[in-house]
Amino acid sequence: MLRNISHSIRLFSSLGKKKVVVTGAGRDRIGIVKDLTEIIYEEEGNLMDSKMSKLGGDFAVMMLVEFPSHRISAFRDKLSQAKESLGLHLSCNEAIIPKTNTHEAYNVKIELEGADSPGIVYTVSQYLSGVGANIENMITSNEPAPMGGTTLFRMEGTIKISELVNFQLLKDKVKQLENKLGVDIKLEREKE
Repeated sequence: MLRNISHSIRLFSSLGKKKVVVTGAGRDRIGIVKDLTEIIYEEEGNLMDSKMSKLGGDFAVMMLVEFPSHRISAFRDKLSQAKESLGLHLSCNEAIIPKTNTHEAYNVKIELEGADSPGIVYTVSQYLSGVGANIENMITSNEPAPMGGTTLFRMEGTIKISELVNFQLLKDKVKQLENKLGVDIKLEREKE
């Protein structure tokens, strides 16, 4: 009887699932995503969420992957063995499940455009963290400005803000930030 219970507990725990975050960067090449996801597939992983991007001649990846608990160790071993053949600097960490917040939050789309200068991302992220906003995602780029021979900087993303923060007040404060940086910033509260 005790042996059956022990066996059932082991079987139950082996059926549990865990999430890991895989990050990597290295020289871009054809087939890199195929090779990486093949290892995930072989260990019965399910790709839950990912961001992949080519940056210059390099490739960067972030993935949230769910595995049966008993397959994570084998996945980490295979990933470690494949680093050289994949040409990526890779890491794999157990995903941190955030604690639920006692206050509701809402999403805001942010778009910024203006002349490029050092410190724009720092200044904006410093301001956002100061009002308790969490950056959910962000993409930045620059390109030649249509006129004047300068560089145009663009940033877009989504931020999560506590319901305790008044959206109109936030927009008014962002106007001050626009003037300080000499850029245009648009905020749009996402519909639920």
